[in-house]
Amino acid sequence: MKDYPTNKEEYWQFVDQYWEKLANIIRMFAPDQVELAREYAEKNDPRIANIFEESWGNAPDDISIHTIPGWSILCNLCSESYVLDENENSPL
Repeated sequence: MKDYPTNKEEYWQFVDQYWEKLANIIRMFAPDQVELAREYAEKNDPRIANIFEESWGNAPDDISIHTIPGWSILCNLCSESYVLDENENSPL
């Protein structure tokens, strides 16, 4: 598997594969969103990207953040969340 998702299916594979690490990050930086994130993950609801973004945004701006297991995955899910757009593969 690549380090980042290139389409919607891969995005959800990353969420599934790294869920425990991602949930831990959400617990650390957006604790009130954990249950909602779990629901979104179970339903493949693209609104989960908002919770990932909130977690990322609430984290301290410190190099130590990169030592948190799954942090790079969270960053990649944030930067590649555009793949969740329903119209990404629509013909022009």
